Amino acid sequence: MNRKTSFFPTPLPDEHIVSTFTRFLRLSGKCNLSSGRNIITRDYRSLDSTTPWRVAYTDIYSVFKDTLSVEEFANRYTLWPFFRPFLNTEVQSNVIGMKWAPDAKKRFTLTSTVQNHSELCKSWRWCKECASSDYDHYGITYWHREHQLPSVLHCRHHRRTLNRQCPHCDQSIWDIYDLPLPSPDGVCRFCRQPMSDASSNSPLSEAVSDIEIMSVSALLNNNNSNLERTINKMRNLLSDLVHQRMSDLKISNKNARIQVNKEFRYFISNDSQIDRIFSRQGDKDYVSKHRTKDSLLHIAESTSGQSAISYIAALRFLMKEQDIPINDRIWDG
Repeated sequence: MNRKTSFFPTPLPDEHIVSTFTRFLRLSGKCNLSSGRNIITRDYRSLDSTTPWRVAYTDIYSVFKDTLSVEEFANRYTLWPFFRPFLNTEVQSNVIGMKWAPDAKKRFTLTSTVQNHSELCKSWRWCKECASSDYDHYGITYWHREHQLPSVLHCRHHRRTLNRQCPHCDQSIWDIYDLPLPSPDGVCRFCRQPMSDASSNSPLSEAVSDIEIMSVSALLNNNNSNLERTINKMRNLLSDLVHQRMSDLKISNKNARIQVNKEFRYFISNDSQIDRIFSRQGDKDYVSKHRTKDSLLHIAESTSGQSAISYIAALRFLMKEQDIPINDRIWDG
């Protein structure tokens, strides 16, 4: 236990460590992050849901270091298991080896280009039904890890769209400076209007449902004894599927590359829910821009640093295209 910390709440089921930290500061009588400065960490810059690891996480780990390894801490309380397969081995070892302390220029080292600019990934998200249930069971609400995954739009338990922005005042929770937690009654903390809208129970497309299953599985299946082999199998599967699809087209290699990229872009843009995941933040609004680096061939042929969103979408597209069953055990190799 950190010498400045007399207590720290036990993380609740599937609770993000930033949420537990928020509850800790609230229980300590703090009203915002600044008032809690130096108790555990000084890293209060943009404690949002967009990155798998921050310096603040290293500081919070000091509370758990006597009972958990760094990797156990990361796997249980952060989004690290979801992102790790898509980061190069140097970044992986630096994080788990507690060597990573980015300066301002490296602030977004652990975010993908797609995720960092996605419309859906900046603000904290929650399910109204989960918040109500959490309040009944624990007397408080909290931020669930799986609700913060960049490729998850719905709560898998209640099959409803995750709240991220008030439909009345357009306000969203981008950071936790004022120590916010999900509303237990579904009321906006800014304008006090009900958060529910007509799209709260919008049906999932088959593609989005598959992508969400694969994403949550990536987060939860983190106990694989040979993770590196699983990651390599995943990369090899994607590469094999791409080249098999090109072979099936029975046209020149150059034209086949153009065609598979075109099919993938159509797959993304033809599904409004998937397109929202890939939408990028523009100057005035969120606009969809498909760049070369988001092409199917670029995703398959890059050895590291690819977007987790892109990889999962590419795997789903190719598996369905070639009639390979989607299942939530893909990450187990």
